[in-house]
Amino acid sequence: MVHITDFADKLKEIRLEWDKAESSIKIAEQINNQVVFPAVKELRYAGRRIVDALANCATAGDESAIRALLDDALFDCYRARHDAIDAAISKISTHLDAVTSKLGYSALTVGFPEFSALYDELGKAQEVVASSRGMRSDRDKLYVAIESVNMPPLVALYRKFKSSEPVMRGLAREERITKLITIGSATLIGLAALIVAIWQLSITSPAANTPSTPSKPDTSSQAK
Repeated sequence: MVHITDFADKLKEIRLEWDKAESSIKIAEQINNQVVFPAVKELRYAGRRIVDALANCATAGDESAIRALLDDALFDCYRARHDAIDAAISKISTHLDAVTSKLGYSALTVGFPEFSALYDELGKAQEVVASSRGMRSDRDKLYVAIESVNMPPLVALYRKFKSSEPVMRGLAREERITKLITIGSATLIGLAALIVAIWQLSITSPAANTPSTPSKPDTSSQAK
């Protein structure tokens, strides 16, 4: 007869992975400002399988069937964590691309000197997640993939980046104003040079230096 204690080690493993998945989901939801439904669904599936396994224990069910349910529950925890990590990385990537396009690389690197480090961490995570999307049916490979994603430093850098956004926006604004002033100054200098050139041309032209010939007096009336 099977007893719940026969599966104590497996339940401890599920509990550990459930906690990891739940933590990743919370982080992803904070980054996305919304519920990460795919990850939450995977945890719901895991919960359903655990309940079914416990019900089988209570009714002296088949041990192999119970172990299969618990294995599936563990795998659901892996997939929940993977979906949460994927959602967080996608949001970070989209946000960084949008800010870079709007403010320019110069303002970002000056306002947030760790920008390159953030992009490096993001690139590593993206590479792992992209390769693991085809591993969702292989629990061992999926577990190795999600364990290799180092989320804490990436999330920490991203939060610092977001807190530095006002500074970066100010730098981008100053940069745009400086460019406008430079363009305006260059335009004025160009116009002034053109006016001087035209003036110099007018005073040195032959027509300007040739004295005008006085007109002959009308003597027709005197002849009469």
